[in-house]
Amino acid sequence: MLFASQPRLSLYDSPLHGVGVLAETHFKKDDVVLMESPLYFLQTMPNRKHCILCATCLRPLGNMSIQLGVLQGLISRENMCTNHAEYPPLPEEHRVNQASRIVPCIAGCGELYCSEECRDRHWTAKGHRVLCTGAISEDEAVDHPLICFKVHAITTNEILLMVAEVFASMCCQADTLISTGMSIQEALDECTQPLSGYVRELWWKAAVPPRGSKPGAFRKSLKALVSDSWSLLNDVLQLEAKGYSAVLSEEYMSRLLSVL
Repeated sequence: MLFASQPRLSLYDSPLHGVGVLAETHFKKDDVVLMESPLYFLQTMPNRKHCILCATCLRPLGNMSIQLGVLQGLISRENMCTNHAEYPPLPEEHRVNQASRIVPCIAGCGELYCSEECRDRHWTAKGHRVLCTGAISEDEAVDHPLICFKVHAITTNEILLMVAEVFASMCCQADTLISTGMSIQEALDECTQPLSGYVRELWWKAAVPPRGSKPGAFRKSLKALVSDSWSLLNDVLQLEAKGYSAVLSEEYMSRLLSVL
């Protein structure tokens, strides 16, 4: 978290709201209090067709004219990936909310970014390097584990795409920590720590059955969906082979889904 004016802050316990942040200095009008990037997010498939955002920080890409062109169907994501240099941002003095450059994924999968920094962060720390489909040929795509998982997620529940990014980022972070001499358990404990404070119930216990459905059948369907999804993601990330499955398990996926 970056505080523009570096105010003095303290944490406090509220009997009503839990842990809170208390400002110990006054803010002036127009002060920027807080700037932060989302830890994880999901841009839904329908929304991706109408709004082009940085895959790392959610910043709208290009300028207002480009965004309107996308919304009207005059500019496609595919065209922006191929001809991104044709869509420069407006001059600095005319920019709205710092309209950005357009930087494509280095493997050409279709993801777009506002800068090389966001592109590189998504590739490494966020785990895109193991979820990128850019290097998969059409012949390989028929039974490629990553394509199989993504098709499964899109046709069942696209929140699984977000789960995959969480798992992938944790795996990539764990790989890095283990390479420095840390044990698998220590590495996974550190990688999962940012989400450990959330109340995480099993998905089939937290989810509310749709009106008119049978609760037992609904819970059974969610259990089956988690089992199938974890198995497919295991093939992509090699969770069992790396020794990560004891922590990044079916149960962890289920509890993560109840948070997301």
